Amino acid sequence: MTESRHSKVTAQDVARKAGVSQSAVSRAFTPDASVSPVTRQKVLKAAAELGYRPNAFARSLTTRRSDIIGVAMGNLQNPFFAAALEEITHQFARAGLRLLVFSARPDMPVEEIMQYQIEALLMLSAPLSPRLKSECQVGRVPVVMFNRSSLEPDISSVVGDNAQGAATIAAYLLAGDHRRIAYMALGQENESTASVEREAAFTAYLAAQGHRLHSRAAADFTSAGAAAAMRKLLLQPERPDAVFCANDHLAIMALQVAQAEFGLEVGRDISIVGFDDVPQASWPGISLTTFSQPIAPMVSAALDLIEDLRSGEAPPQQVVIPGDLVVRSSARRPRYTAGG
Repeated sequence: MTESRHSKVTAQDVARKAGVSQSAVSRAFTPDASVSPVTRQKVLKAAAELGYRPNAFARSLTTRRSDIIGVAMGNLQNPFFAAALEEITHQFARAGLRLLVFSARPDMPVEEIMQYQIEALLMLSAPLSPRLKSECQVGRVPVVMFNRSSLEPDISSVVGDNAQGAATIAAYLLAGDHRRIAYMALGQENESTASVEREAAFTAYLAAQGHRLHSRAAADFTSAGAAAAMRKLLLQPERPDAVFCANDHLAIMALQVAQAEFGLEVGRDISIVGFDDVPQASWPGISLTTFSQPIAPMVSAALDLIEDLRSGEAPPQQVVIPGDLVVRSSARRPRYTAGG
């Protein structure tokens, strides 16, 4: 045996077996390329017999398109982002795109990421650092923020309807006769733009109805931080009768602390509301009232933005996807009079 059985099959091998040129092999595996049906069939048959797979990186040198989208991940402890990443993987694959996923940490290897010739960057609830933005501008790589808004007009974003959702939750809690209403924020100061927007709309609605926020606590991006924030709220001399949490991840932990550590019946002794409607929100024993952020439409909007930006057909845009209040048992329901 003169060759190793594990030697890699090349396009030259396929061309030799099919009796065609190497360029014909390349065209046969390139969508919309000019090649006769007979030649394409001969190439595909030879490739199947030899076990040949085209080299996507080599093809990108010819087409000058890598079809690779970078995805910068924030904190995966929040189940919303795990579900979003799964949907992103499915929708982008159907569009012929592949993902390069990396952690959006302060020391991320920006130069190394750019070496993969990504064609766009999707920031999955992660902040865009000045350094990364600069590298993207130099490389002409469009950026789309997901579940995080940007004040910069040259950056596209896709978010849920934070303002409408928070105002809807405030109205629901007031209608349920809650008067000591607290807010659990995510991160410190402007760490989470979604949390900031939700808190602003929530407190504005309360103020418009003649009420003010009873108390507030800030959690970090971990379950332990959410638990500590909930303990802080419940250990006050006069504890709140309702807590609106910046997202479902915080709300689920707040619910568990209220039940397990303080013996409260959630939905009767205290109401807890979240934001996102993650799959776990509907689980028995949680049954969380929340405001939905529909992941599939949000991902579809992000994909459309990326395709438009890649082709240069549209300027940067800020897209808001509407959601709905999802009523479950974690919050006391309003009492309506007959005929109301």
